[in-house]
Amino acid sequence: MLLDSDTTVPIEPINIIKSHKWLATSFDSTYGQFFLKTLTKNVLTSKDAITFSYAGYVYILYNNNLPTSRIRFSLAHEIGHVILQHQARKIDNYEMEANMFAARLLMPMVLIKELSLVTPEAISKVCGVSLQAATYRLTRYELLRRRNKFYRSNLELQLLEKYRNEITRIKNGNTNH
Repeated sequence: MLLDSDTTVPIEPINIIKSHKWLATSFDSTYGQFFLKTLTKNVLTSKDAITFSYAGYVYILYNNNLPTSRIRFSLAHEIGHVILQHQARKIDNYEMEANMFAARLLMPMVLIKELSLVTPEAISKVCGVSLQAATYRLTRYELLRRRNKFYRSNLELQLLEKYRNEITRIKNGNTNH
């Protein structure tokens, strides 16, 4: 499973990247500069991050001059491209799917529901995301809440169990991991 290696909140995309033995580096690092100059000519369409394969490895380059919450979302978005097996060509649906993947990865509904995170500020604080991302996710939460559409799949129940200790820790106000 994607999150086998980490059960703490906020979910850290860099840990997922490392657990898959992918390489993540900033645009301005030595590796980043090499790849930008040699491999991605005319391919870099994002100012946030880009993913590509080279010599059988997955590389994620990102802009480390962004706020931490934006970097984390960008990394989760790029993980989405890899996991969803999006091809190199840019397709609008791919971007939307990768954004949905990132939102679900960083802000699982089980956390929002179980911790009663009912404001963008609360989601942002607990999940380490921007207020904008938290606002979008809260909109989806409200839709599910009105329809009472929680815990309808085995995956949701598995996530609830996986994060049970972390939910308890956060509810008790313990900030130590």
